[in-house]
Amino acid sequence: MERITCMSLLLTAVVSSSARALHQYHFVNQKKSWTEAQSYCREKYTDLVTISDIQEQNDIEQTIKRAKSNADRVWIGLKNTRVGFWSDPVFYREQYRNWGSDQPGGDGDCVFLGCGNDQSCVNDHKGQWHDVNCSTTRPFICYNGEFSCK
Repeated sequence: MERITCMSLLLTAVVSSSARALHQYHFVNQKKSWTEAQSYCREKYTDLVTISDIQEQNDIEQTIKRAKSNADRVWIGLKNTRVGFWSDPVFYREQYRNWGSDQPGGDGDCVFLGCGNDQSCVNDHKGQWHDVNCSTTRPFICYNGEFSCK
């Protein structure tokens, strides 16, 4: 019975938009290229963070604020996989996007979340997303999406 309950909870989490409640966000204050950041996140956590809705965006912005970093731009897990097609590794997610004005601008294939110097994501790029060259080095946000029935 315990195994059935666990499987039910897991299935509910996967198909529910509340699955983000299972995520723990980790701000990594190391400058890496997008590919290096993704590799780091996959090794230490689950992956670079992907943002499925405004609540998750707000949660991530709060994670950056709590880190008290002076980072004003951080990598997120969105990448241009072919012309005009922006993809995250979690294909079943809703297509929430928070592009800045005139974005994506064709400046690169990887996406950063812009934050103000006050770590609130309300200045500078106002929490908006911008495409840039993937070799640019920036801090980044990972998530840990492990699920346990213990």
